Amino acid sequence: MSAMSAPTSIFTEEGLARLAQHCGLRPASARSKRRRALLRGGALWGDAHWGCTHRDDWLVCSRRTSAPSGQEPLALHAGWRGPFKVTHRKNGDLDERAEFFLPRGPGSGFDPMVDADVNKEFEALVSGLLSSVASFDRGTPGVAGPVANTAPSAQDIRLWLREAGREATIDENQHLGLVLKRRGADGQVRIERGEGTLRVVMRLGGWKEVSPQAREAMLLLARQANSRIRLARIVWTENDNHTVCDAVCDLTGLPTSEGVGQDFFKGMLGMAVSGLELALRQLGVELAILARPEGAEVVKLLLSS
Repeated sequence: MSAMSAPTSIFTEEGLARLAQHCGLRPASARSKRRRALLRGGALWGDAHWGCTHRDDWLVCSRRTSAPSGQEPLALHAGWRGPFKVTHRKNGDLDERAEFFLPRGPGSGFDPMVDADVNKEFEALVSGLLSSVASFDRGTPGVAGPVANTAPSAQDIRLWLREAGREATIDENQHLGLVLKRRGADGQVRIERGEGTLRVVMRLGGWKEVSPQAREAMLLLARQANSRIRLARIVWTENDNHTVCDAVCDLTGLPTSEGVGQDFFKGMLGMAVSGLELALRQLGVELAILARPEGAEVVKLLLSS
């Protein structure tokens, strides 16, 4: 991909729109109230479906979507690869969303106006991310496009986690583990490294024979957490009478090369663990309380509010 002809920061509306065109996307129209609000709040581009903003150090791409009739949207997450998820709006509508942690400015590791080489390298990184979003198809889940990459070594991941103040272990299969804590619950995190897969997973709970009312209340909390927490997605799985809820951050296919790519990946890895920590704080005890028969009064209170 050729570099932009002018040193316009890709974090501006103009720069991001120009880069999006290189990836085969059209600049977004500002006709709707929602799009006008997004344009006021940050850079926005998009085609007929995807729109994107960069705000508060996050590049967020989203588009309207729907779930198959009768299927819980959080159940769609199970097979997806990459930082994609379905989120619920307050009115019940659904979005598909991709989130990338891209801080900017001096000291952040991402200051693309420092010199032309950094600008080109950073532009190539963001171009690859935008291409992966443009080619995302939940029917064939996975990160497509030029950002696909092999997973870093377990030793590198452990070192990067240690730099962020997290201590991880490595098992015989080169997967990693660490423990997150909150009062009343510990979160066992597993970083799964496989062929074309890098996933950070934490089990939030598993239950048998959950009542319909408890299920409704549990899903209400799970959907809210899924929409609010950056990068982490909540995976809801039901088989017969068994219900399982996981928090997952899928980093499959993200660039990890030396320089800007590695800085980006280390930031995403740190945010992935922080996202699971937030999921533990919001759901680690609460779902278990709602699932128990003695939590019926809490279920009623939650559903009536």
